[in-house]
Amino acid sequence: MTESVGVLVMLALAALLIGGIGWIHRKLSPRPAAATPEPSDPVPRTVTRIPLRFGVAVLLMLVIATAIVVLIPWTIAARELGGAGLLASALFAAPVLGGLLHAASRGPVE
Repeated sequence: MTESVGVLVMLALAALLIGGIGWIHRKLSPRPAAATPEPSDPVPRTVTRIPLRFGVAVLLMLVIATAIVVLIPWTIAARELGGAGLLASALFAAPVLGGLLHAASRGPVE
């Protein structure tokens, strides 16, 4: 019973997080300017370009969030896993942290 309550709480928190992110996106995202139609073009077209740095930063945050989700069970069971668990978590975290440092040195993370 308590496990199902925990799962329901996590699902509710996930739904709240998704709704909150959507609300923040609607409130903070810039509105594209309406294009003036040219005489030869009957359909107005708008193009909004998103900087590549933004996409790289978003992907980096997704990788880090996934790494955190994977590392949480290891931190909870650290006493039971001992040195082997610490080594496994270090081997998992090293490429993630290396990627973060590399991205920070190139500029998308400021």
